[in-house]
Amino acid sequence: MGKYEQVPHPFIIEPPDDSGRVFNTSERLCFNLILVGKAINYLPYFILAFIELGTIGLGRGRGKYRLINVKDGDKTVYDIDDRQINPGLPKELIISEIFNFENVSEEDIKLRFITHARILDNRDFVVKLDFHILVKTLMRRLHMLYYFHCNEKESLWKHNEIIDKAKEVKIAENTSKWHDWERYSSRQGIRMKMGGLKDTITYRGKIEPFLSIITAGEVLHIGKGTSFGLGKYVIIE
Repeated sequence: MGKYEQVPHPFIIEPPDDSGRVFNTSERLCFNLILVGKAINYLPYFILAFIELGTIGLGRGRGKYRLINVKDGDKTVYDIDDRQINPGLPKELIISEIFNFENVSEEDIKLRFITHARILDNRDFVVKLDFHILVKTLMRRLHMLYYFHCNEKESLWKHNEIIDKAKEVKIAENTSKWHDWERYSSRQGIRMKMGGLKDTITYRGKIEPFLSIITAGEVLHIGKGTSFGLGKYVIIE
């Protein structure tokens, strides 16, 4: 792990896409749960934890809720009426271990950061996300998730060579900027600064060899705070 002190959590809780923070009686709150590798076996415990949280209460004033259902695509995993848990089949992310840069033409790729991306480079938070920093951060996250929560195997990536190639890809357009944000930690009893990058950034260069890790990052997020939904982005072009 080198200088990295923590193993990444094998789960991601994605909050609702809307920015609302108040839910009235009878309104529904929908969110996503992503489990990685061996954590898939613990799905029933996650469901039970969300059920129990509903009886304890959530947010300011401890608003109570009922877990109505859990779905995996069209498949119902849990329903409040029968209370049976029927896990779906896990999905496989295909991530290339071979980066081929021969006969690759230049193109653009545009990313939109939906939740705050808190990306560290040399122990400082990044306010201008160069492509090679994006690639380096994604490779580190994917490698550690794979090693600790999947197959305990080293990746075959030649990290330094890949990062050197990533430096040839440049920023074509950038509207991303740092957005401050705070959350209150009831466990620590303090307000925590959780700001990060949001909005869009377009890169131009030989993008194709990096596509498998970038599309994997759409699912697994990037940066710090991913377990509660930070670092979510989508490819929009």
